[in-house]
Amino acid sequence: TDRYTVRENRTATTVGVKADYAVALGHGATFQTGLDASIVAGREDFDTRDSLNVAGPVAHAAVHGGDVGVYAQNVTHLSPRWTVRLGLRLDHHIAPLAGDQHQLSPRIRLAYSPEPVTSFWGYYGRLFIPSNVEDFHVLASAAQGGTVGLPTVPERDNYFETGVAHKFGASIATKFVGYYRQNGPAVDDNPLPGTALTTTVNIAHVHVAGLEAVVDIQPLGPLSGYLNIAL
Repeated sequence: TDRYTVRENRTATTVGVKADYAVALGHGATFQTGLDASIVAGREDFDTRDSLNVAGPVAHAAVHGGDVGVYAQNVTHLSPRWTVRLGLRLDHHIAPLAGDQHQLSPRIRLAYSPEPVTSFWGYYGRLFIPSNVEDFHVLASAAQGGTVGLPTVPERDNYFETGVAHKFGASIATKFVGYYRQNGPAVDDNPLPGTALTTTVNIAHVHVAGLEAVVDIQPLGPLSGYLNIAL
């Protein structure tokens, strides 16, 4: 058995801010905007040595990065039964080796309520999910080829959802949802080969389809119940 040693020391500090502002425009319309931003600073020290104490792949570097996102959305009640929500979000992501990543993401949700206790909706959203800057080492292939792996870039998704919600009296609420998610690329976790250390990696294309049913029971009294079934 070949013996080797893998050492990792990773530290990071994150500072961020989040702010939202909403205003009623009258005639059943509401406008909302906001931002969230964070800065990450840290250091990565990664060392490998074989049984003869000969150094293998290493990484010693300071790390800086962060995220900023701004959005605006408008909720309009077209009638007592129809509601539409339109939104737009701009994300900006900076991470080691990945460079400047950004995306402008539209979102739309249309809801129909034939009665106060029942609601149907359809939704589409373009999603941008940044990779964790704090998980900044890019050594996914170091144990195999002695080279630093490719940086993990943010996940970009097309998300579709439709569903119905209904209330039975004042204590039972039910919901049934179907969704489809198209990721390209997706982000997942993977261990470095032969070690217990994990790193984030990209998967070129992922498709997820799901169904979910929820029953929420909240009667008067000290007990409540919740049931969720998903496929």
